Amino acid sequence: MSTDMLQRPAPYVPQIRPLSDNIALRRTQSRLNQRRYRAQKLHALEDREREVAELHNQIARYEGQLDILRSGIRLHEPEVQVANEYFRIFQHSSQKSMPSYGQYQCDFLRSVMEPDVRFMGQIGIQKLFEQWTLYHSLFHSFEMRCPRLEVIKLADAAIVRAPAVMHLRISRTTIECLYPHVLSNERIVQKLVGQVMHLPILIHFHYDASGHIEELETVANMTASLEELLRDVDDTLLVLNGARMKGNAELVSSTTPCP
Repeated sequence: MSTDMLQRPAPYVPQIRPLSDNIALRRTQSRLNQRRYRAQKLHALEDREREVAELHNQIARYEGQLDILRSGIRLHEPEVQVANEYFRIFQHSSQKSMPSYGQYQCDFLRSVMEPDVRFMGQIGIQKLFEQWTLYHSLFHSFEMRCPRLEVIKLADAAIVRAPAVMHLRISRTTIECLYPHVLSNERIVQKLVGQVMHLPILIHFHYDASGHIEELETVANMTASLEELLRDVDDTLLVLNGARMKGNAELVSSTTPCP
């Protein structure tokens, strides 16, 4: 027998774990996995229960706020009804082309407003009639919508806050009367003609103790609505500079009659 054969190490024989040991290991791992899964599920359930509890608390708070709002609206229901009727009958501006409807609009305003109502810096209902006539005449189409009304309670009166949007289709007549300074810029004229300007306007109906409107306050965002149409800051500033529409949405009639 050679010396090399005597010194050669014995071949490696892997130790095979008994089958019972493997089964026990898998069972232990399975129990650990199940325990982790149950713990994760428990944590998730606890989180969900906390979220549900918080939602219930939020719902309770919102219901309380809603009750307060409803009580305020119920308390001032006549004022809210007047504001709703205002937006309903003037949805498409003044309707002098329909005499009976136009007369109803006039009668309505006189019945709900004080004779010395304040509107756009002037006293009296006539200013309101003038503005509605201008809007009807100078825009190809007009539509005003108010999605919601909010009541602000005062000691012996109320204010109804009405965020609305006027949808105004621009015609060449609109530009000639309200933006005459851009008539020589045909590029801008073409960007405006036929477009609908969505003009956000915030209206506050101020009521006196007798429930009549003593002031109608308006604020409009003409800059945003024009920029939405023109898509250019410089063009927007050019149109605004010289526009005959003020920040309160007042249309300034020209001394020269518009066609």
